[in-house]
Amino acid sequence: MRHLFFVLLTISGAVIFAQEKQELQFSENGVFRIAQITDTHFNSQDTSETPKERLKMINMVLDTEKPDFVIYTGDNVKNNSLKDQDILFEPCIRRKITWAFIFGNHDDEYNITREEIMDYVVKMPYCYAEHGPKEIGGVGNYILTVHSRNKSIPGVVLYCFDNAYKVPHQPQCLSGPVGWFSSDQIQWYREKSKEYARKNDGKPIPALAFFHVPLDEYVQIPAFPKETKMIGDKKEKECVGILNSGLFQAMFECGDVMGTFCGHDHENDYIGILHGIALAYGRSACQRKPYGARLIEVTDSGKRTFKTWIRLSTGEKINETVIQK
Repeated sequence: MRHLFFVLLTISGAVIFAQEKQELQFSENGVFRIAQITDTHFNSQDTSETPKERLKMINMVLDTEKPDFVIYTGDNVKNNSLKDQDILFEPCIRRKITWAFIFGNHDDEYNITREEIMDYVVKMPYCYAEHGPKEIGGVGNYILTVHSRNKSIPGVVLYCFDNAYKVPHQPQCLSGPVGWFSSDQIQWYREKSKEYARKNDGKPIPALAFFHVPLDEYVQIPAFPKETKMIGDKKEKECVGILNSGLFQAMFECGDVMGTFCGHDHENDYIGILHGIALAYGRSACQRKPYGARLIEVTDSGKRTFKTWIRLSTGEKINETVIQK
């Protein structure tokens, strides 16, 4: 009965929200705060305390940090019931917080396709996720923009990618059956980045990028911790994509992305700077305890700078740092 009530509430809320959906905006003091929640692997059929602990962490983070936006960066649920999508995203919906999600490599392993999941979730209230272009790799490649209250040009661009989809005829993978950024995804990013720059008198608009599987370049952060100003922990080997197809190079050349944020590796939560781009993990809500979430705070300054930290389920705030160029 409770699930039926939530479904009815979701449907009615979705209709209202679809009519009132507004562009993302900086607060009156020029700040936009994002909470990254990753690798929850939520399973309501698990009879242990684990599902309750993960939801408790999410609720604590939302109440403590009061983010303007939440993004779930993959491996969100762990069974074939769409009901778990309802439960996982309910904390945002109940608080009327705008949110979005991207896919991990496990989300469609339970007899539900990526397309079916996206069809279901995009109808939820306050959800900003999108199917994205059908002609490029993956499901859920989309772009969100954060605007000032008195400017037509966005202050920050949020690129959301699916780099964890299964691809046909993929080469043998030694680190896990996940895909990579296809050439058409990278070309799509390049074109959009240049389009935003043209609208901004040729200047790249500061941007953040979110995806599930870390780029190959992430391994450089703990390899050179002093040079990359590494903060946080590496507790397992990075499980990168099958091929390095060049997204980092594209971001470096376009000059807009100031930070990337992934999940996938449950024991890592570090951040460091490579060639002017911050490469960061979220804090997983799966294996490593205490669970947590990464917070990212950007300001409406037009500069390549942001602040980030991790909020643990214990309430402790750790690893705060300012990234700037």
